[in-house]
Amino acid sequence: MTFSKFIPFGLFLIIGLIFSCSEKDDVQVDLNTINDDLAIIDLIVKDVTLVTAEVNWNIINSTGSDTNYSLYLNDVLLIEGLNESSYLLEDLVPDSAYMVKIIANNEFTQVESIIEFNTKETLYLSKLTFDNTFIEFIYNDDMKLELKSTPIPEIRSNFLYNSNGQITSQSNRDPYGGGQSSSSSSATHGYINDQLSSITLYARNSPSSQGGWYWKIYHYIEFSQNNTSYTRKRVKQELDHSGTVVFTQEWFYTSSVIYDQANRIISLIEIDDNTQAEKNFSFEYSNGNITRMDVNGIIVEVVYDDKKNFHTYESGFEHYIYSSYPKNQDVCGLLFLAEDVTNELKLVPLLYNHINVNNPLQYRVDGVTERTFNYEYNTSGYPVKVTTEGYGQIVLDY
Repeated sequence: MTFSKFIPFGLFLIIGLIFSCSEKDDVQVDLNTINDDLAIIDLIVKDVTLVTAEVNWNIINSTGSDTNYSLYLNDVLLIEGLNESSYLLEDLVPDSAYMVKIIANNEFTQVESIIEFNTKETLYLSKLTFDNTFIEFIYNDDMKLELKSTPIPEIRSNFLYNSNGQITSQSNRDPYGGGQSSSSSSATHGYINDQLSSITLYARNSPSSQGGWYWKIYHYIEFSQNNTSYTRKRVKQELDHSGTVVFTQEWFYTSSVIYDQANRIISLIEIDDNTQAEKNFSFEYSNGNITRMDVNGIIVEVVYDDKKNFHTYESGFEHYIYSSYPKNQDVCGLLFLAEDVTNELKLVPLLYNHINVNNPLQYRVDGVTERTFNYEYNTSGYPVKVTTEGYGQIVLDY
């Protein structure tokens, strides 16, 4: 109770009682009864997410005086003089405990009420099991993907990062990727002043046990200073069983890129410098999800649920490898896209780190439903089981 605000009113109340009841010495004045006329009720926290929560409350106010509010979060004053009986908490920490205190103030007194809540937890996919096999995901201390592995030790992807958490390399290997021969691939990222400046993609197969030729392919991608354009040089080499290069072919491409205000790619035009042939791509987003793609004339529409995405890692460039396992077509944060769509998207380098907010429910290609997804969710809102055409039931662990 704030007596500095109460004393003038209370003093007159006491004097009035003294004069009206001067002959009744047993009359006592309870200075706290005024709080019965001001109370905070129905204090709740709703719509809790990983980083936000909404606080709502009502009051009983019989004093006839205007009331405003102060809100404390973990005993730290966030706002005072608030006239509304609701407030949106933002920039919270996932999987954390919070205490909210509301103090109602008016001309005569103040009252307070306290409530505690926890933000939702952030989970990271650790294992994806399907078709009697699995992929395991291991993260570093910054929760960046460090390793993707399979029951076959040789089939794996390794990731390295710089001190700023930016990916510097990804290496992939599949001993069964080329039929009778193995294959491997890598992506190396270069930076200038923390700005992405280059990506080099490399893929090769190895001579089969019977000998014969094999190949190597390089893509040298160089970005402009603001990433609004880039060049790509593709080099293909064929080698004989001794490793001697017997044939080399080169292609050159120039691309221009347009971004939205969230720095997401919305348009890309790639021109073949030799033939002047164009490839056109466009991307639309809603609620942090890619919802529509024009992939050089192939229209892909994606419908999402409102739950947390199980695809908690960046797709990277694993899809670039000619791999036998797994055939999941992972690109731009989406699994199981059609192969012709993936083949076009896999060399759009600025999609490698996109992670959608929610889970896809449906893929439509040129107006026709091509794939659907059904989920079972855990209490944190992440899928734990997925069913989709051609894969049976997929089990997700975090």
